[in-house]
Amino acid sequence: MKNMTRILIFNFFFLFSSGIILSQPSIQWVKTYNGYGNYWDEAVSVITDDSNNIYVTGGISGIGANNFDYATIKYKPNGDTSWIRLYASPGSNMFDAGRVITISNTGYVYVSGAAVTLKYDRNGTQLWVSENNADSKNIEFDSLNNIYTCGSGNEDYTLNKFDTNGVRLWQRRYNGPGNNQDRVGGMTVDRFGNIVVTGGSWGLNNSQYDYATVKYNSNGDTLWERRYNGPAPLSSVPTDIAYAVTTDHEGNAYVTGLSDDENNVARCYTIKYSPTGETIWSRSHNLSIGYKIMMDNNGQNLYITGIIGGGNFLLLKYTIDGDLLWEKIISPGNIYTPAPTMILDNSGNIYLGASRLESPILSKLLVVKFDSLGNRLWDISYDHRPMGENFPYALALDKQNNVIAAGSTTTNSHDYLIIKISQLTGLIGNNNEIPDFFKLQQNYPNPFNPSTTINYELPLLNRGAEISSHISLKIYDVLGSEIATLVDEKQSAGKYSVEFDVRLHGQGSELSSGIYFYTLKWGNYIETKSMILIK
Repeated sequence: MKNMTRILIFNFFFLFSSGIILSQPSIQWVKTYNGYGNYWDEAVSVITDDSNNIYVTGGISGIGANNFDYATIKYKPNGDTSWIRLYASPGSNMFDAGRVITISNTGYVYVSGAAVTLKYDRNGTQLWVSENNADSKNIEFDSLNNIYTCGSGNEDYTLNKFDTNGVRLWQRRYNGPGNNQDRVGGMTVDRFGNIVVTGGSWGLNNSQYDYATVKYNSNGDTLWERRYNGPAPLSSVPTDIAYAVTTDHEGNAYVTGLSDDENNVARCYTIKYSPTGETIWSRSHNLSIGYKIMMDNNGQNLYITGIIGGGNFLLLKYTIDGDLLWEKIISPGNIYTPAPTMILDNSGNIYLGASRLESPILSKLLVVKFDSLGNRLWDISYDHRPMGENFPYALALDKQNNVIAAGSTTTNSHDYLIIKISQLTGLIGNNNEIPDFFKLQQNYPNPFNPSTTINYELPLLNRGAEISSHISLKIYDVLGSEIATLVDEKQSAGKYSVEFDVRLHGQGSELSSGIYFYTLKWGNYIETKSMILIK
């Protein structure tokens, strides 16, 4: 649920002074998956749908040396497995691994990776499979739901366009001037339907890797190509690799990554290109590597996450004009992860995921939340066993703003690790009394536009025993059609407050003035009230 505020007053062991706002993330459930090869299984991408179901994909070891297969899993919001789908290319000892998963606005699930792209319906029925000719780690849609996949194939950038039936419309390859290794870092589709690909491309005269960014139109025509070779001397084996790209509302492109400076020191180097490929600005941040870049919902600010010297976590915020607004470093230097991951919510909060080295035999999965001003709101860590590695390779948010982390744990060699983190914001006052009765209160304000607050109270299921129960709170129109699901999870006894914002829930932007209903279900208790939206 987006922008949900849940006011929960606990009857535990504590006494608190009034007026303290406490952020309380908690792990709702944990799931692991051990593939049939019982060796090396990693979940690397995760997405959620409008019903808060969770889809993950990755690679699992199969039978035989160097044999890996796709493994895609759908979980229900409560963590139950809906289905598991495996895919292996014909032949033996094939390297098949899911790299990225996404859902179209028509509800179909797409998985791409090493070898192929697959399309499933929400029931897990495989609709088609198409060859990538590349290890595709990026997948995007255009306004017509055509699918673009991009990765490295035969040491070239390889970009595919498929229609919704899986027919490849075209494929484009980029072979840099060094005629050697060209590694895709990131790909995006701008709002005009153009595709921008970036990465590291082997240059001439022993310049090693250079940034190489290529822009295509929807027909696959190259609009421009731009390369960046940093100032490091050739004798130092220089490296310039772009790892991520994003675009803004005007079609400007922003790339970030690693560039060695004249002293051969790694720097997070970010470039802004105009829609026609001119360099508008570039920014360099010392002793760091930029792994991911994202634009906020307003299209005015950029967030970059990466690693800074000594293994510290780095988060940078720039304006689209290149002004550095703030930087945050999470220390001490014990971040232990191939590359940190990042997502944003609709309120502008930032979530970072990495693995934190606790001891020579243990690394914990770590998720940290910042607000748009750079304030650190909370962090939560998890280890599945008292020894071993726990990595988050991807993060996602569901409609209730629960955080889903997908990665791996060394439970049994390496296994999928999926964690659902619930965000509770508690207003703790002098009153720590648990409600005596089930109560759904009238929303306030009422009438409202565009948001209103719904309060409800949950007593103990069994007097004296703290047992959580499943709660659902849904919005309906006058015809009984469901408009939004605000709550769909287990909750303990207490007092809760939920915000309903018509701008943030599914078809909310299309809601017209009129009467709507909200229904709270808790066990055998059901209560419904009406509210009025006035535009």
